[in-house]
Amino acid sequence: MEHIALELKQISFRYLEADKQKPLLDSLDLKVKDGEFISIIGTSGSGKTTLFRLITGLEEPVNGGIYINGECHSNRLGSVGYMPQQDLLMPWRTILKNAVLPLELKGINSKTADKQVRELLKEFGLGGYENEYPSELSGGMKQRLSFLRAVLSGSNILLLDEPFSALDAMTKQSMQEWLLGQWEKRKQTILFITHDINEALFLSDRIFILTERPVRTLKEFIVRLDRPRKLSDLNKHAVIKTKEEIMAQFQVEATI
Repeated sequence: MEHIALELKQISFRYLEADKQKPLLDSLDLKVKDGEFISIIGTSGSGKTTLFRLITGLEEPVNGGIYINGECHSNRLGSVGYMPQQDLLMPWRTILKNAVLPLELKGINSKTADKQVRELLKEFGLGGYENEYPSELSGGMKQRLSFLRAVLSGSNILLLDEPFSALDAMTKQSMQEWLLGQWEKRKQTILFITHDINEALFLSDRIFILTERPVRTLKEFIVRLDRPRKLSDLNKHAVIKTKEEIMAQFQVEATI
C-alpha cells in the first residue's frame, strides 16, 4: 500500500485586499506520494508560494484540511523542511552555526548538534568551511547550506521554492544534478517550485501547473524518464512532447 506523504483536501484560501475577498485557491485537492519529486510551475501571482505557505503553516486555509503523513495538523510549523528562494543565512554566524540552527530550535545541545552537522557539512561539500561566514561562500555553496538546513528539519517532506533561480547557468546545472543525487540517496519527498520547464522535466516524477485563478485544479504531467537521468535525456522525443504540452497550457491561458 503506497504511503501518502502530503494531501490537501478541498483547500480554499483568499487574501484580504482593499476590504475585498479575492479567492486564490478554491476547493483544491492534491496528493503527493512518499518519495516523489514534484515540481510546480505557474506564472507570478498564480499561488505557488501561497501553496507552500499553507503547507508549512505560515498561512491557514479558509476551508479544507492539510494532511502530513496521514495526520491533519492544526499547527504545521516545523513539520516540513522549507527552503525559501532567498537563502536567509545569518551573516554574523559561521557556516557551522548557520547549519545547526534547526537543531538548536529543537533543543538539541550544542555539542551533539555540532558533531552531527560537521559530518553532514563534509557530505554536502562544505567540509573545511565550518568557521567561514556566508559572505565567503559561492552561490552554489550557499544553496547547499540552505538545503542542509531543510534536511535537518527531520521531516520526510521538503519544500524548495525556486532555490536555483539566482544562480548562473553552469552553477544551476551542477546544482540540479547534485540535488537529484541527494534526493535519490535520502528518499525524501520534494515539492519544488520553478519557472524553468527544463529544470522541472529533468528533476521531477510529476509536474503540476497553475494556470487558472482561482486555482481549483492542478494540471498534471507525468515525466516519462527512467532514473538515473542525464541532462541529455531532455532531448528525448517523449520529453520534448511533454514540454510542448506544458508550454501550450500557458499559451492557452495567455489568450483567455
